[in-house]
Amino acid sequence: MPERIYKLQPDRTLSLRGFNTFAAAASIHNASPAGFEISGIFRDPADFAVAVLYDADNVFEHPSIKYLPDFNFAGLTLDFSLLYTDSVQPIDSPKYNWIDWATLDVIRADGTTASIPLWENAMLAGSAFPAAFATVTVNAGALGRFPEETEAAVYFCCIEALQNIAKYAAASQVTVGLSGVGGGLQFRVTDDGAGFDPGLTPKGTGLQGMADRLAALGGTLHVHSQPGHGTTVRGWLPVPGREAGAVQGR
Repeated sequence: MPERIYKLQPDRTLSLRGFNTFAAAASIHNASPAGFEISGIFRDPADFAVAVLYDADNVFEHPSIKYLPDFNFAGLTLDFSLLYTDSVQPIDSPKYNWIDWATLDVIRADGTTASIPLWENAMLAGSAFPAAFATVTVNAGALGRFPEETEAAVYFCCIEALQNIAKYAAASQVTVGLSGVGGGLQFRVTDDGAGFDPGLTPKGTGLQGMADRLAALGGTLHVHSQPGHGTTVRGWLPVPGREAGAVQGR
């Protein structure tokens, strides 16, 4: 039977787009004519989910059922409530959008685009809005280039280590070191944060993923930490053709 659909009606016109790599998942739920909820699990900065309120470039639907016949949004108000868990990037972050919505990206009827910062239109609902920050120092020296798969593995392991620091460590100082050791490439990520007891804390998917990535290339991963004394994550990968014992970088 015929149904009247309103502009930006969450339970009729909303869609979810954009997943990447494995172990990333997101879904829309509790959608009604008045609102919706989105929740997800992400394990990499490249994973994302975009809530599409209206896709002006949607060419797949038949014109007879295509919603939103025009771009007139006069009188409409879009309300967002964001609940932060697991150190999700806050909407006032100057960095590129991550897994939450720091901006409302729009395409105007004339084809021009705009990115509206949600922070400029936000009202604090909770009692506090803590901002996490740390100083990161990178020591690499004159290492030169390494095989692509070696550089990629070290890059993603360092990113994972930094993500863990942002989520759990509450650190103020972080050091990332790269060096040529034992005929291979070694990385070391050290923080002055809360630390943990490796013997009592199960290895999470992040550390296990790092260990698996390095092991696949013949490398190793070591984690040293204790409560109140920070954490050091050290990994090493062999590099064919590199002389054992050579030390470069710091």
